[in-house]
Parts: sequence; structure tokens; C-alpha cells
Amino acid sequence: MNRHRAAAITPGEAAVLCETARTEDIRQTARRLNLHPKTVYSHLNNAGKKFGIRNRVELLKMIALL
Repeated sequence: MNRHRAAAITPGEAAVLCETARTEDIRQTARRLNLHPKTVYSHLNNAGKKFGIRNRVELLKMIALL
């Protein structure tokens, strides 16, 4: 993984990535982080774009490697 790309992740995106890796459920992640599900979805999409990842399965696999 490119460390420069990881550094580009915002604190909000990082929190959503970590929580989603544990729960794998957007609604549950939203409840735990006190966010709207659309905000969680946006953070996941933005982080995925920064890593060049197009789907959540690939994104979760990448998170597991961190």
C-alpha cells in the first residue's frame, strides 16, 4: 500500500474505515459514530477513490492489511 495515499485519509474517513472493518454494516457504523448513513457512505467512497478502489469488498480487504 502506498503510505502517501494513507496519509491523505481524513480523520473522519479513518474512523469510518476502522468501524466499518469491524461491523461491515453502514447503518451500524453510522449509529456508533453518531453520523448519518449517507455520511458514512460518502467517507467510504472518498477513501476508496484515494486508494483507487471501486467497491467495498476491496476496500475492506485493504483495511484488513493496515
